[in-house]
Amino acid sequence: MASTNKVFIKGNLGRDPELRNTQNGRSVCWFSLATNEKWTQDGERIQHTEWHRVVAFGRQAEVAQRYLAKGSDVIVWGRIRTRKFTDQDDAERSITEIHADELEFIGARRSDGPGPRQDREPSTSRRSRPSSRSQPQSTRRPQPAAASGEDEEFFEDDVPF
Repeated sequence: MASTNKVFIKGNLGRDPELRNTQNGRSVCWFSLATNEKWTQDGERIQHTEWHRVVAFGRQAEVAQRYLAKGSDVIVWGRIRTRKFTDQDDAERSITEIHADELEFIGARRSDGPGPRQDREPSTSRRSRPSSRSQPQSTRRPQPAAASGEDEEFFEDDVPF
């Protein structure tokens, strides 16, 4: 069986995205994304926050930097990558990142909170895909046809997680 490296993650930005350009002029954007779990154990409510490093490239990186801000709610589709590097003290380090294939900005845009910053112009699209796709952008992910051959209407709210 072939292996698959796919990630679907929904969370909130921990700080504003950071945009840089490579020596070749390609845009790269990094941001931290927090996901939260809450449960009750022995009558005590427990919350755990996991932090993820997300990387976007090209036009998608520019869109993320322009319209995302600390606290923004976003869905990321992508793949996990681990890379090694040498730090300032010549120690070998590794870091695990999510390389974004697709971003979806969630929630209403507000001027007093998460969403596009006031010094930026508004967007007509809430979903960012790599620039190699020239099809119109939608806010819903296409769903496969039902097994019976008939099209059933599928809502993301029907997913049990």
